[in-house]
Amino acid sequence: MKLIFERSARRDLEAIGDWIAKDNPRAAIDVVSHIRRDVDLLLAFPKMGAVIASTSARKWPVPRLPYIVVYRIDEARDALIVLAVVHAARDRRP
Repeated sequence: MKLIFERSARRDLEAIGDWIAKDNPRAAIDVVSHIRRDVDLLLAFPKMGAVIASTSARKWPVPRLPYIVVYRIDEARDALIVLAVVHAARDRRP
């Protein structure tokens, strides 16, 4: 299975990094790296995220960080597609 970040998800990661970098550039790099590394776990266990009602999307909280990865599984393409990365307290998108 391949991992695909939609443009919106890449923008989300960039915004997360930019926000954190205002106070701590090193922490920004660490947080974005942590999110990307942990998203790789989804490739091994793509159904571990909770299904979002009335959609084909799933959400998965990043361990030890206040972020939620919104993704879907495209079985035809054998791909896990990351749709968004949102802060759990700031953004209430599913």
